[in-house]
Amino acid sequence: MAQTPSQQARGLMYRRSLPSAKGVLFPVQPPRPVKFWIKNLEMPLDVVFVRDGQAIAIAHRVPACQANPCPLYETDIMVDSVVELSAGEASSLGLFIGKPLVIQPLPSREV
Repeated sequence: MAQTPSQQARGLMYRRSLPSAKGVLFPVQPPRPVKFWIKNLEMPLDVVFVRDGQAIAIAHRVPACQANPCPLYETDIMVDSVVELSAGEASSLGLFIGKPLVIQPLPSREV
């Protein structure tokens, strides 16, 4: 879970892979529309925008970006968290808009 501003700014930067069905949770408090970019990553991601425990938008297979300006992936809908997963994981997990998510926090070293 990326809770502090520095953890959220760093996110998954410089990661080459993620284990299956694992990702990073970004709490958004207070809930608001957000913008994400996939800068300095070695892999593409799925970005799941969440409100009240349900997926409200999903950006599938977002490519990694190594140069500025990086594209922004955003929602104008209020969200209370965002989950980043390996590209293709949202589909593999059967996630779709409106589906409730079950998020189980793990110690950070396990992701």
